[in-house]
This record gives sequence, C-alpha cells and structure tokens, in this order.
Amino acid sequence: MKTRPSSTAAPYQGETRAHLKSSPGNIKRSILLVDDEDYMLALLKEIVQMLGYRPVTAASGNQALERLSSGAVDLVITDMNMPGMSGLELMSRVKQTTPQMPVVLISGYGLEHAAMTARKHHADGFIGKPFHLEDLRHCIEQHLK
Repeated sequence: MKTRPSSTAAPYQGETRAHLKSSPGNIKRSILLVDDEDYMLALLKEIVQMLGYRPVTAASGNQALERLSSGAVDLVITDMNMPGMSGLELMSRVKQTTPQMPVVLISGYGLEHAAMTARKHHADGFIGKPFHLEDLRHCIEQHLK
C-alpha cells in the first residue's frame, strides 16, 4: 500500500468534523471503501464512521471482491487507479454479480478525463480528489436513500 507523501495536498477541502453529523438510520448501512493508499483509506473510513455508516475497507480490488463475498455491503467507493485490478475493472466485476450495487469511483489524476471515463463506463458516481466533505456525504446519501 502507498502512504501519503508529505508534500501532497489534503485529499479533502474546507469542512471540519463539526460539519459531519450522522443520521440515526445510517449505522446499519455498510460502505466498502477501496484504495491502495493507506492515508486515503483511513481518511475515508473516518469520514464514513462520522457520517454514521459502517465502513468496510480493502486495499486492492481482489481484497474488495473477498469483502463483498463475505458480507453485506450497500455501496462501493473505489479509487480508479490502483495496481493490479483498477477501480474500473472492480466496478465491472461487481456489476456482473450484483448489478444493483452502486459503485462510485474516485480519482485524483486527470480529473476531467477520469470523470468522463467514469460516465462512459456507467459508474453510479464520480468524486475527484481533493473532495469536499459535503460532496462525499451527498454522494453517499444519494445512493443509500
């Protein structure tokens, strides 16, 4: 797994923990978070917990498929650019077995091209890094209504 380089900008912008309020009904909903970067996975996990959801983490596409096969997950949020299985390939494999599973792609590289690629491959959502916490919260809530 990659660790966060000290010179990299923060992966999210603007908001503080005070802006994150969980809704009482969220805690039973599970979100699978997939990223090969330790710091991003830890950050996403913390945010998801603060929003009141149950995070399930995976550091690779293969690990994500294992997590999906062993438990109930309501939403997948995956990085697009990972070694081995990319986020696009993971999304394709998830949709083959569970077509109704919402999959949101995230990326910090070539945002315009990444967003266009996500739309082209029918991702349920796309979030560019750095992201605003409210954008992530809105995306999650939109798919877990």
